[in-house]
Amino acid sequence: MKAANYGSLGYGYGYAYAQDQLCELADIVVTVNAQRSRYFGPDDGNLESDFFYQRIKDMRTVQRLVRRRAPHGPSKIVRDTVRGFAAGYNAYLRRTGRDRLPDPTCRGKRWVRPITALDLYRRFYQLGLRASSGNFLDEIVAAEPPTGAAAKAARVDAEAFGRRLGADTLGSNAFGIGRDGARGERALVLGNPHFPWQGSERWYEIHLTIPGKLNVIGAALQGVPAVNIGFTRGVAWSHTVSTARRFTPYELTLRGGRPKQYMVDGTSVAMRERTVRVRVRGGGLRRHTFYETRWGPVFSFPGAGLTWTREKAYAL
Repeated sequence: MKAANYGSLGYGYGYAYAQDQLCELADIVVTVNAQRSRYFGPDDGNLESDFFYQRIKDMRTVQRLVRRRAPHGPSKIVRDTVRGFAAGYNAYLRRTGRDRLPDPTCRGKRWVRPITALDLYRRFYQLGLRASSGNFLDEIVAAEPPTGAAAKAARVDAEAFGRRLGADTLGSNAFGIGRDGARGERALVLGNPHFPWQGSERWYEIHLTIPGKLNVIGAALQGVPAVNIGFTRGVAWSHTVSTARRFTPYELTLRGGRPKQYMVDGTSVAMRERTVRVRVRGGGLRRHTFYETRWGPVFSFPGAGLTWTREKAYAL
């Protein structure tokens, strides 16, 4: 893609991407808008996913982040590129027609629609959760206050919590090769991301150019109008998975006999109850209540002894 400004660059990128990957991003947009149960039915984890993302929508988390000014660099570049990408994607969909899309995966499907910049920002937030609470979607949805003769607290198994992701499930690496090993080149960088070959985390190859401003080649994650791994004339880069965790289970001491109240510095604090509603295929609504604390939502992970009892609960 070659353009005179970032908005036009995003437009060309969005149009070309839609030619290749429209069905993939359309499916992602369904997920981040908590509409999987509406279009695909509540089974196969769709309902749990919808509850998780509907909570984010109800909290207006992404909208608040979008309104914030970027701490470094011109945020206008990002906003212009995102708006352009959405417009380019929509232009391809409009000119082609939903019923004439080349990919039978989503041809004629009601869940294919024009996208907005907010849809893309929600996708970016989803990718951010990939290294955080998105790994515990089911456990967050599963948290329910104890009733009746609740089981006593189990021994917390920190190693089991660590194995929840496992050293072999997340990875990536890269090699930087200097002049002596580069066989006539000044240097080489090999990026080797351990991401899937198919699906929402598959890489998409791009070359973006604004004469005199930008000339970058590389690959991006689905729906991201930027080069995540790539190179310019002067620098090449990759990224990997850090072994550090961006999530911490926090043990809550509950007020005696009141499992929805936890103690902070000797004072009882009530959990916030947030009930979300999602539509399901065939009509009707399903509801779910999340229990929120100042350290995040309560979650339940019995495999590591992190269960909600009348004495203890765990927030993520």
